[in-house]
Amino acid sequence: VRAHASGTITTDSPDYIPFMTYSRSSSAREQLWKVYRQRAHPQNLEVLDRMLARRHEMARLLRYESWAAYVTEDKMIGSAAAANDFIERIASAAEARARKDYETLLARKRRDDPAAEGIDAWDSEALKERVRAEQLGFDSRSVRPFFEVRRVMDGVLDATARMFGVEYRRLPDAAVWHDDVTAWEVVERGTAIGRFFLDLFPREGKYKHAAQFTLASGVREGTLPEAALVCNFPRPSREAALLDHGEVVTFFHEFGHLLHHLLGGHTRWRGISGVRTEWDFVEAPSQMLEEWCWDASVLRRFARHVETGEAIPAALVDRMRGADEFGKGLRVRQQMFYAATSLRLHDRDP
Repeated sequence: VRAHASGTITTDSPDYIPFMTYSRSSSAREQLWKVYRQRAHPQNLEVLDRMLARRHEMARLLRYESWAAYVTEDKMIGSAAAANDFIERIASAAEARARKDYETLLARKRRDDPAAEGIDAWDSEALKERVRAEQLGFDSRSVRPFFEVRRVMDGVLDATARMFGVEYRRLPDAAVWHDDVTAWEVVERGTAIGRFFLDLFPREGKYKHAAQFTLASGVREGTLPEAALVCNFPRPSREAALLDHGEVVTFFHEFGHLLHHLLGGHTRWRGISGVRTEWDFVEAPSQMLEEWCWDASVLRRFARHVETGEAIPAALVDRMRGADEFGKGLRVRQQMFYAATSLRLHDRDP
């Protein structure tokens, strides 16, 4: 809050996530949580209704029972029934772990409120942070000084260049859509094989989350693939812009999509170029790349304390890895809830 001259907190990710994690005021978290959940409400209800109706109409015209049946046919999962079975199996596998996580959070909440009977959504992340700090010996704020945003960017570029045998060259004269944006080309054995743009900091009217966007699909001996990486990391100013480790994971993850598009963008056919794969596979390369964010040998190449220059201690990375295990049961169950909700909405006549 002190970093905001106006004394206000926005629903942008650089504000929302730290506030919900570190704020000590449950009532303040509740207020921000409710505002965050009401973005574009109630207008989006009408948009959702129209979208579901049009999708179902299209599926029926194509002689499918539902949109879910239509959209899963050419995916790895193969059918809506198989998707439902997968969701149920994963949710069941995570149930005991999620229950244990929940009981741990509730016990921690009862230390502050002995009459508590449940966990409110706006208290969940703050309680997880306290459990990790008090019971697992890891305060997520302890790693922030090692993750200055510019140094993290350099680390992502260095790690992936070495991993894939490529070089990144800045294109200072390339046309960009905002002064924040930087343009780059990917070079392999002296030849440019792709171009990308980094748009890393929030501004008014910009997309609020983190994603890779295709600008041009590559074709062998034809069009070079191009993509943009759009994020909303803290903007460097007179004070160092520091990232949470979760934001470092996000950087690696989204950069994985970008590399998938660029390095895989040299096919004969545009329709299978880059990230144009089965949509239930498309997250796999990024999820594999983000695992390097938990490897001390990778982190120590770029994660240096903003004041002392000390490389992040391997012991601190070990504690961070251990603390990350807590809450996975709840996290998996939450993701399965989202998946099940989407499947139910699309597997029937709206």
